[in-house]
Parts: sequence; C-alpha cells; structure tokens
Amino acid sequence: MLAEQPDAGIKVFVIWERVLGTDWGAPSSVVLGLMRDRRAAQFWDPRRSLSHRLGEKDGDRKSIVWDWVALYPPGLRWDDAPPAPAFTGRPVEDVIGGLRDALWSARL
Repeated sequence: MLAEQPDAGIKVFVIWERVLGTDWGAPSSVVLGLMRDRRAAQFWDPRRSLSHRLGEKDGDRKSIVWDWVALYPPGLRWDDAPPAPAFTGRPVEDVIGGLRDALWSARL
C-alpha cells in the first residue's frame, strides 16, 4: 500500500511487542526487513506500553492492542490521552482497503 503512494507525506510507526508465545525477544533483522519503506520507523515495546496507553488492561489478554492500524492527521499531538484516530481497524491484513480509502480521502 505504501508503494502505491511513494510521494505521500506519510509517517509510519511499527511497534513490535510481546503478544504470542513465540515473541521471546526483539524482532530479528529479517523481521524488521519486512517493512522496507523509508517513511517507517520501527520500535520494540517489550512491556506493551503503547498497548496499555491505548486501553490494554492488566490480566486481560483480549484487551491487548496488536495487529492494529490507526491513521492520525498530520500535526496531531498526543497529550494526556491518545487522540481519536481518523481511521482504525484490525487485523491489519483485513483493513488495508479501508486504510487506503482513508488515506486517499485525507489527500496526504
């Protein structure tokens, strides 16, 4: 999807976190290499700090925020609480079409 819009003013944040039993450590260089776009920054969040900030509740595995995409307009600030995204969905693979439409609508 990013390749379709090479000149779009998009910044992508990929947050890797421990969710599955196989998520023992930070992603390998092979896994990091799956996202090959210069506009993407990748981070390892072993304590799922972002997931907690977005609503995860301790002890409730169903509330873990993962395999999730959110679109925020440029210049939006995150202060005490995360702002409402212009688009959100999960799992990522199933909502790419909606994200693509939201990006085109935003004219980024």
